Formats: sequence, structure tokens, C-alpha cells
Amino acid sequence: MVLETLEAIEKGDIIVGPSGYRTTTQDGRILKSSTVFLKDSTGKIPLGSGVSTTMLTALMNVMRHCSLITTVRAMTVTGTDRFSLNVNDLLDNLINQSVKRIGKPRSDE
Repeated sequence: MVLETLEAIEKGDIIVGPSGYRTTTQDGRILKSSTVFLKDSTGKIPLGSGVSTTMLTALMNVMRHCSLITTVRAMTVTGTDRFSLNVNDLLDNLINQSVKRIGKPRSDE
């Protein structure tokens, strides 16, 4: 990037710094950086530069874990499937399903 900037200066081009480029450190951390060139009043001669860098490794790990939690697999729900909103409805539903499968109601003894 430095060489490209120097070449642009020699040509007299207006210098614009790259924004949001990704780099990886030697130890594998992922960074997102943006470079800004401070220029004179003509906009062609750089007076200095600054780089803003954000480490994305931890954020990308959080996003991956959130994806694991929020991803749901496709599921076929039949017309007989019900989702109970309270315990009494849930128990009644489970008892009714058991009676249908076994064929006899619960004993009140």
C-alpha cells in the first residue's frame, strides 16, 4: 500500500486511503483497518497518515456461536402437534396422547 501511495504522489493523483480492508496477524488474529491520508490544501501532497484498526477475531467468534444458537433445522409439524402455553394444558395433552396409544384411560383409584 505504501508503494502504491508513493506512485500516486509522483503521478500527482489525489490520494484516497483504503477503507475496511482485512488483514491477518502472524498469530492468526483478524483485523479490519482503514487508512486516512492527511493532505495539504491541494489534496495532492500528503502531510501524514493515520490507521484505524479493529480486532475482529473475538467478534467473529461471538457471531459464530450466536449462529449456532439461533440456527434452527427444518421441522415438519403435523396438525396434531400442539405447543402448550401452560402446565395444565401440557399434562392434559400428554395424558390424552397416552390414552390414544395405550387404549385405556387412567385409573382414578
